[in-house]
Amino acid sequence: MAVARTKNVGISDYKLRLVMDQIRGKMVNDAVPVLRYLTSPAAAEILKILNAATANAEHNDLQSRDD
Repeated sequence: MAVARTKNVGISDYKLRLVMDQIRGKMVNDAVPVLRYLTSPAAAEILKILNAATANAEHNDLQSRDD
């Protein structure tokens, strides 16, 4: 499991939570297309964080993107 955090997003937690509820519990390969399809600025921000967490997992924990 990898962790990525961000600060000062500038989007309300309610709007972020609406997008997070769409992808919660999904694998990365399933969540990325959903986030790319959504037009919300919150989806773009969450996609950046998800990509950072994936990169952290690949680099630090030696996990593949499919795990």
